[in-house]
Amino acid sequence: MEGVLQDARYGVRILLRRPGFTAVAILVLALAIGANVAIFGFIDAALLRPLPYREPDRLVKIWDARQSQIDSRFEASYPDYLDWKQESPAFSSLAAYSSGGNRILAGTSGPEMIPVGSVSDNFFQTLGVSPILGRVFISGEDIASSPQYAVLTYGFWQHRFGGRRDIVGQALTLSGVPTTIIGVLPRDFQFAPRGDVDVYVTLRPKGGMLSRRNLHWIHPFGRLKPGISVQQAQTMMDTLASSLEKQYPDSNKELRTVVIPLTELITGPIKPILMVLMGAVGMLLLIACANIANLLLARSATRAKEFALRSALGAGRWRVIRQLTTEGVVLAAAGTLAGIVVAILATRWMIDALPQAMRQTMPYLKQAGIEPRILAFAAGLALLTALLFSLPPALRLSIPMLNDALKEGGQLSGTSSWKRVGSFLVVAELAISAVLLVGSALLLKSLFRLLNVDAGFNVSRLTTFYVFPDSHRYDLDAEEIVMERQLMDTLAAVPGVSAVGSTSTPPIVGGNTSLFRVVGAPVTARPYEANSRGVDAGYFSALQATLKSGRYFDERDNATAPQTVIINETLAKMAFGAEDPVGKQIVFTYNAQQKPREVVGVLQDVHEGALDVEDKPAIYTPFAQGPNNIFAVVVRSTVDPASLRPALEKAVHEIDPGIVLYQMQTMEELIAQSPAAALHRYPAWLVSVFAFTALLLAVVGLYGIVSYSVSQRTREIGIRMALGAPRGSVLKLVLSDGARLTAIGIVAGVIGAVLAGYVLRSLLFGIAPWDPATLLAAIAILSGVGLFASYMPARRASRLDPMKALHYE
Repeated sequence: MEGVLQDARYGVRILLRRPGFTAVAILVLALAIGANVAIFGFIDAALLRPLPYREPDRLVKIWDARQSQIDSRFEASYPDYLDWKQESPAFSSLAAYSSGGNRILAGTSGPEMIPVGSVSDNFFQTLGVSPILGRVFISGEDIASSPQYAVLTYGFWQHRFGGRRDIVGQALTLSGVPTTIIGVLPRDFQFAPRGDVDVYVTLRPKGGMLSRRNLHWIHPFGRLKPGISVQQAQTMMDTLASSLEKQYPDSNKELRTVVIPLTELITGPIKPILMVLMGAVGMLLLIACANIANLLLARSATRAKEFALRSALGAGRWRVIRQLTTEGVVLAAAGTLAGIVVAILATRWMIDALPQAMRQTMPYLKQAGIEPRILAFAAGLALLTALLFSLPPALRLSIPMLNDALKEGGQLSGTSSWKRVGSFLVVAELAISAVLLVGSALLLKSLFRLLNVDAGFNVSRLTTFYVFPDSHRYDLDAEEIVMERQLMDTLAAVPGVSAVGSTSTPPIVGGNTSLFRVVGAPVTARPYEANSRGVDAGYFSALQATLKSGRYFDERDNATAPQTVIINETLAKMAFGAEDPVGKQIVFTYNAQQKPREVVGVLQDVHEGALDVEDKPAIYTPFAQGPNNIFAVVVRSTVDPASLRPALEKAVHEIDPGIVLYQMQTMEELIAQSPAAALHRYPAWLVSVFAFTALLLAVVGLYGIVSYSVSQRTREIGIRMALGAPRGSVLKLVLSDGARLTAIGIVAGVIGAVLAGYVLRSLLFGIAPWDPATLLAAIAILSGVGLFASYMPARRASRLDPMKALHYE
């Protein structure tokens, strides 16, 4: 042990003698190790750390499934959920939650919008979660006739109530409903499928939500009985779904279920991104190690005499290797300490870079950070990197070569063998750089195409926001219609506003779907499914959407008039083929009371779903024929939308001070912060940073190997020039060495890039994994930087004084 400590102290002194080399090496290691530690922290939080539930591997999510025009997986109906709960033999407990659910919290400082999760009464028992204060919901508290109770999350309890323990039994008012606080959840509780919420309440369904089997709105999940596998549960649920189809053929025709582990639901979207990022930072680390190994190999020539003397005094080969490896560990330790600082900063930046809406669906990222298991990973990484970059120079300084060094006055022979090793490392750096460069280019090109998808309307100078009025002030349809009309008129009068409209859901966001039939089509025909939106008469004008035939909604489409719809082109082609749909009728199938609705217009497709999904069928109904007191507003302006925000808020509150505005943003912001854009932007930016760093390191490595080659061939170059070789031939000689290494690296890199593109295919949009233009651009960039890195030492060689070169030692 004393010998190792002695080696470490000597290693520190050696590194301090070369501050320039040491600083560069630590910086390179800090960037590479810091990136690896930061990404591993995300992987640990999202994929490796067990969910904060009892026996989380027994928890599964159950989807309804049917081949459809919109999505093959979707929520369940409440009656089906109750049947599953009662009849399925697969689960010891079956619970449910609903998506969405913001509520207005009344307070002394005015109404405030908070995220609220609506869950079944056995939600926490199914997860196996106990409160730290009070109790959770019990049986019977999720029916409409029950008083409303609330369980607070730990964070909300702390920042809203200061962690007071007397909070149990006190009351909140949520969207006008008195709510009694009954408990507080543990600090580490999070339920990613619902997102980051402040308060949990029970479902309390009523009306059609309670009775309609074709109204799919809740998300069931269950705890498997001991000994039941996911596949066995799937088989049992298939049997039950077939039985329900026979009992309820109208609503459950061809309806099946899909059972997946809950962890797959939580990590599904982000897992491939994290794996790609881990691969990218792993390649960056390999390049860093190769670069430092090359630097150490070059330095080993200057230390040859030192180790020759050690050997002559009795030091064995393994003693020399131990000394050099210990020095490598010291260097790696310093780089790792700096890398941990880089990782802390990078983790904070990467979390903050995510859109808020996306962060709310990933509450587990709150746990991403530097903790003991992450530090253990960093320590293991330090040891691995030390071995990777220390062994080449340690093995080079072998005993036979040390004896040569004593004879040659401290210069190490075998430079050709080292040059081969150094050249191999540079080729590896260039190849890995090519892979990262092509990968980043594919991701950036994919992101560009995603953000420039034709949305079907003019996205510039368009502001959107939700309005949440006190629901008890607008209980009747007529009151909702009057409130919406007053709001639209008031907003339209704001200076700088050119058009205004309302919709149940803005474009790009997604939303609800409806089943319908074409009147006159065979009754045995399967119903069509389409995205469903309720919009007012000004909505399409505000969007500046394109009407292909028929008309927009207007004052004729009021509450007492015959019911009408507008459909998009995709739906028109799907349901009517080559016929003109205007004047035809469709009827919704969600209940027998639905009346036929006349198609009055056909709209060019407006992108109503995620940007990376092709246009889906869409159907629009007039707001006045299906009003709601919660809706979104779109405002077209002739001025900068940011300057309008205070005026828009003031106009809304002139109508009703109790209305809460939520998620006010421009359409460009909505698109840029949409989940699809964020999931493409995040890896594109990060891989691009890693690719740039890798390319820079590879250029430095190539410059180093060519420069070292020139230094070793100085006498040869001097002789060539003394015998009449022109400077151009010397320049060409040196450039050819760099060009050869660059070409080999490019060939290997392009092969690797094609394979990497195949791995990336799930993250790409509108571009092939082996896009020729991207590959050619990467080849051009690598060729250019390779030529630049080789040119500088080649130019220096061509300007050598032959007489000085002949005397060079």
